[in-house]
Amino acid sequence: MLQYIKNLFGMKNLILFFPFALLSIKILGNFLLLLILLIGIKKYFVDNYRPLKIKETKMISILSLIYFFVMLASIILNSGFDEDMRHIFRKLHFFLLPLISLAFIDVEIDLKKILKAFKISLICLGLIVSIETILAYFLHTNILGGRVETSIIGESRYTGMINANVFGDLVVVIFFMSIVRIFDENRRELLLTFVSSSLGLWTIFLSGSRGSWVTFTVLMLIFIFFKFKKLSHSVKNQKLFLTGLGIFLIVFGLMFIPKVLTKFEQTSNAVNYWKFNHETYSSAGIRLEMWSSALDAFKDAPWYGYGYRLANSKVSEYASDHAETIAAFTHLHNEYITALLSAGITGLASLLFLLFIPMVYFYKSRHIEENYYFSIMGIILTLGYSVSGLTHMSFGEEHLNAFFVFYIILLIQCLKKDKTVKKLG
Repeated sequence: MLQYIKNLFGMKNLILFFPFALLSIKILGNFLLLLILLIGIKKYFVDNYRPLKIKETKMISILSLIYFFVMLASIILNSGFDEDMRHIFRKLHFFLLPLISLAFIDVEIDLKKILKAFKISLICLGLIVSIETILAYFLHTNILGGRVETSIIGESRYTGMINANVFGDLVVVIFFMSIVRIFDENRRELLLTFVSSSLGLWTIFLSGSRGSWVTFTVLMLIFIFFKFKKLSHSVKNQKLFLTGLGIFLIVFGLMFIPKVLTKFEQTSNAVNYWKFNHETYSSAGIRLEMWSSALDAFKDAPWYGYGYRLANSKVSEYASDHAETIAAFTHLHNEYITALLSAGITGLASLLFLLFIPMVYFYKSRHIEENYYFSIMGIILTLGYSVSGLTHMSFGEEHLNAFFVFYIILLIQCLKKDKTVKKLG
């Protein structure tokens, strides 16, 4: 049966279809990941592959398992083996990562096809949220499942079936991963890049996620840092590229910048209001109240925290205002503070290891020519999650977990280990 599944879908097809599947229909992406897991299980039991003994899977498997068991221990130490154990299922992707990684062994996938899959996904997602926007504007309702706060275009949040912050963060990462070859693309590739990038920006804008724009800005600066030399030369079809870039920047400036600046101005005002009056409710204010209360709560449980998904109720006891609201949340709207309060210093350390050890690994691997684009994509992936975690959750939500696990495995698998391959100067 597993062989039939593999032949029917094929790992290469699953890899190419995954980004669109994950962000379009709510359970489809994780269903594809389940199929990949079955292939990995087959390799474990039938082909005798062992993820902790294979170079391509050993490092990320160990880091993932450490993170999972630290979070599991935080629940057991605080609540024992009671019903709160159910929360650990939200981290199940990291427990299964070693088996999932086996499915990628010996799978050859073309970089251009991966990038094309990203671009087509951005186009499809852009069309979906555009249709959602139009329907909401004319019908004053949202029949596609997203959240609509008002019927005025540009002031609502349109993200289909996915949480707006999660959706926005993932689209930002896909956006930058899709353009890693932009300065080496031919005319047809550049045209597809222009269309997909435009719809990608439109999609991020409609998500209404301020945190996603922070991640976008940081990744843009990092992207320019790595691509600066190629920014001035080595561009095929320079006239087409520069013309498209000029049109793109004009449209971006006229349509997006004023709205984005308005969002950040609202955030700045909310922060100032919170400084003088903590009772005033705002998105930024409630985050600041959670974070300040969390730092007070941390002092009473520094080593193993209060338990994964149990921290908010404890933090609310230290809050001077909005205690009920803080207790109702499932995380602290900052992945690092959430890990610290959930599992203490060990929890924060396991999170940092999971994000930054692979980031350093990708950074060092970029000097090998065959690895360059995969390494930049890996840096974008890990850095994107690191930055978005400052204001949102990074792990613990099914789409975020699935995307990270899938692409961290894929990109590490694509890196060449042969010391004889050509190195970049």
